[in-house]
Amino acid sequence: MKLEELVQNLDAANPWSTEKVESIFCTKLALSRSNDSFAVYTAGPFLYEEGLVIEETHLRLKIPTNEMIRLILNLEDDTSFFTLNRIEKNWPDVQLDSSTFPRGQSWDEKRHYRVERPWGQISFGFKEHRPNCLASITFIPKTWP
Repeated sequence: MKLEELVQNLDAANPWSTEKVESIFCTKLALSRSNDSFAVYTAGPFLYEEGLVIEETHLRLKIPTNEMIRLILNLEDDTSFFTLNRIEKNWPDVQLDSSTFPRGQSWDEKRHYRVERPWGQISFGFKEHRPNCLASITFIPKTWP
């Protein structure tokens, strides 16, 4: 599966559950931590076409409703060669998320570019020390009142 196909499959799987994410990744998610408010399920690493390596996947669900809070895909630093130009080509409506401007306090800070969806947004993160190499993809649902 290519990067674009993976993102499209996850986009179409909304609303997310552990079962849907497991089906897309063809693996089981493990509960890594939980408290009274949320549970975090993780899996990885995954190797896909074109050398795409997803180091770890985090699915965060609200407790007790199981509504998704975030789905985060962290790409392996040494293998990510997915540029901002490639993201712009496949998602022409991508916009710089000015609320995520790095503050220069960490080598791993990210600059995010987002694509709006009816259910929320997809955020593509690029680390400051590797500004043209995709580092993460985050699916963020809208918060309903």
